[in-house]
Amino acid sequence: MNLHHFLIFHTIAKTGSITSSSKQLHISQPALSRELKELENRLNVTLFERLPRGMRLTHAGNVLARYADQLFELARAAEFAMNEIACARTGHLSLAASNTIGSYVLPRMLSMFCSSNPDVKISLFVGNTAQVSQGIADQRYSLGFIEGPIEVNGLTSTRFAIDELIPVVAAGHRLADLLDVDPS
Repeated sequence: MNLHHFLIFHTIAKTGSITSSSKQLHISQPALSRELKELENRLNVTLFERLPRGMRLTHAGNVLARYADQLFELARAAEFAMNEIACARTGHLSLAASNTIGSYVLPRMLSMFCSSNPDVKISLFVGNTAQVSQGIADQRYSLGFIEGPIEVNGLTSTRFAIDELIPVVAAGHRLADLLDVDPS
């Protein structure tokens, strides 16, 4: 039994009519009748009583209709699950970040993300730039955030923020009155 025949059977069972099913499936009535007859021949049973105004399921048809309902409900659930994954509403996100980003930048961002995506499970590894880069290269993590240069071949990066460093000294320190500090 192929899924096309199963869909035709299911649609006729739901609508009770070749005409309505033909319109819904965008298949001509003769072609639909021919496909249904082929399914009945293949299964060696009569699935519908042909009435002057519509179709009524036989006992065999009722049995098959229950399976069709389960099959198409499962197909809808699978499609919904794939859509959830495609829209990043479910699944698992494995992240890695270097120490400063993982400790100070990502927690707030991940909290906001988790609030709007409660079915996405997140794991976060925090380490140094070399560990994060190697973890991405080894495909242990989906996405990494680092502060230093990439030292592993085959990775690409995109800048997502600029880190501003502000030196802080005690009021009596010799650098306290300087407007600019040479980092060297």
